[in-house]
Amino acid sequence: MSFVAAETPAGVSPTPITAGEEALEARHEAVSIQIDSVIGRIALHSAQEVERLIAELQSLRDFLETESERVQREISAYVHLSQAAAKSSTIIMESMGHWRNGLDKPRQRPG
Repeated sequence: MSFVAAETPAGVSPTPITAGEEALEARHEAVSIQIDSVIGRIALHSAQEVERLIAELQSLRDFLETESERVQREISAYVHLSQAAAKSSTIIMESMGHWRNGLDKPRQRPG
């Protein structure tokens, strides 16, 4: 809303402000100050809330990075364990194969 000041012609004095108008203007001023105060508190609260959320998100990011590194280490350990188990299984199967081949051969009779 914009107000345009009316110019008074030269030699004519402006209309005097009555006591009721002064009280109304003072009340508008007081309301304006209260509104400014509320807006300032809301803005301050909002800024603090945004800063708190940023800090919380940074903390969460750090946690996720740490967990990611931990999971990668566990996966790597699992891969090494799986490879060792596969090698051990191969060695056992080969040993059993040699052992079994020895039993499958007919025994030579002394003689």
